[in-house]
Amino acid sequence: LLSRNIKIIGAHYSKQFLDLYGFRMLVSDYSALDADSGLILYYKGYARISNTEFVHSAQFSRNSDDDSKFGILFSNLGVYNNKRPSYVRNSAFHHNFGTTIGIFYSSSIPIENNVIYFTIDRAMNIKGSSNIIRGNLVTTNFWASTFFAWEAKFDNTFWAAISVQEAESVVLENNMVAGSERVGIYLIGDVCSGETLGAGYNHSI
Repeated sequence: LLSRNIKIIGAHYSKQFLDLYGFRMLVSDYSALDADSGLILYYKGYARISNTEFVHSAQFSRNSDDDSKFGILFSNLGVYNNKRPSYVRNSAFHHNFGTTIGIFYSSSIPIENNVIYFTIDRAMNIKGSSNIIRGNLVTTNFWASTFFAWEAKFDNTFWAAISVQEAESVVLENNMVAGSERVGIYLIGDVCSGETLGAGYNHSI
């Protein structure tokens, strides 16, 4: 379930499991001043990831989401671009040191048919709207204080393996969480009878 021919591996070093420190991949937007025209040019990234094995991704951090050190973070991509789509499909992530996949301020990104084994705090942290979390297996999700035992009596966090409670809307279908030290799936719930999310939102739990 974990092996793939294409591999992205965070370089190992002797204190890595003490530091809980791996690699990061950020997919976002940025702006730059064009020297010739004097205009500010805006760029928006995208990543199409499939059939890839990720080893030692993410960096454990207590910082705010403004500096989220996730294995892969899709941030500020806005409305889904069908000509330059982003997705993560049929991939494997193992021995991760923090949240493996995150989506912020982005819409309709598919995260489908992936296996995530051994991650800390959360496997996925999904915000934004209409993002598609489908057919994923998450197993062996640790509470951070398992690694920082001296913090355990002060640590009242209850991160979920799949955390979607801050999403405006989400498609959450056919996922399995097998072994989480805190919460399996943390969600805000489905739309009540007679309520709607408005045009353009895709929601299914």
